[in-house]
Amino acid sequence: MQYALLIYLPDDVEKRVSVADEQAVMDKCMVLAQETRKTGTYKGSARLEPTRSAVCVRNRAGKQIVTDGPFAETKEHMVGFYLIDVASLEEAKAYARRHPTAALGATIEIRPILWQDPAMTLS
Repeated sequence: MQYALLIYLPDDVEKRVSVADEQAVMDKCMVLAQETRKTGTYKGSARLEPTRSAVCVRNRAGKQIVTDGPFAETKEHMVGFYLIDVASLEEAKAYARRHPTAALGATIEIRPILWQDPAMTLS
């Protein structure tokens, strides 16, 4: 089963975490990716630009509205994601527990991937 691990960090993480500490966590993320790439579990990941660079497109009452910034006012924002292929939700949870961003206060949301086109699955 394929899962997306959506990584959310508190808004204040930039204020309370040094650049060196953030880099140390990112280095650990790379190690985890390398380890799980060997087993075939890891299918890809990406770090997202800060929410201040986001643009949202909404359709409301037949009109399209384009706004800057995140879609909702929250205390944490999605900063990246991982795509993994594991046998069960329990294995996905185990992967999420190992993720180094926990040291920064991350929330990792695990979502099963529902492919509409079987040709799009991650191989």
